Amino acid sequence: MMIAQTNEVRWWRIPRVRFPPFADVLSWCRERQHADTMLLAARLRESGRPTDFLTPGVDKTVRKLFSGKIRQELRAKGWPGTLLTNGLGLIYVVDYTAETERQLLEAEPELFSWKHQHRPPLPEDICLLRKGYLYPCLVTVTHEHDGWLLTGSRVPPFKGLQNDTCEESFLFDGTLFCEDAFMTVRGRSPSSLRR
Repeated sequence: MMIAQTNEVRWWRIPRVRFPPFADVLSWCRERQHADTMLLAARLRESGRPTDFLTPGVDKTVRKLFSGKIRQELRAKGWPGTLLTNGLGLIYVVDYTAETERQLLEAEPELFSWKHQHRPPLPEDICLLRKGYLYPCLVTVTHEHDGWLLTGSRVPPFKGLQNDTCEESFLFDGTLFCEDAFMTVRGRSPSSLRR
């Protein structure tokens, strides 16, 4: 089920060329939009097991970068900006702080370089949100070079952004805007996290 509030939100497309510095976007999301949660995606093989990654090494990178800040892991069919036609992804739910932001930028300072093909492999589709809000403040599909800042009436302070129309498939009415999300506990059966 798609989230109903998307029509009340202004979507600002981050341009593919001459886009604002990633550091500035992250800082704005944390300081002005009060983002406190980050979602990162890694695609799983057809088995859907949370240890069977399409690109080996992604999990190791995430755990090395954000050790102690990973709050939860979800297996999902869709997440903000993405709906898989088959298979599942593993969504890392990470506490988003100034320290997390610094670690993110030290690992890779370019937004659209956050891809599984990076060396070392990185998770994709960074999403920033504030717990309890009706919509995220940053949604990306990094391998497609797509990204949006979401606001109510506020206009982001970056040049080159275009007010965009929202496709209904970009946000889901599930746990953390994910579709068919299940909590993953390594070595145990998943339990449903639906609202």
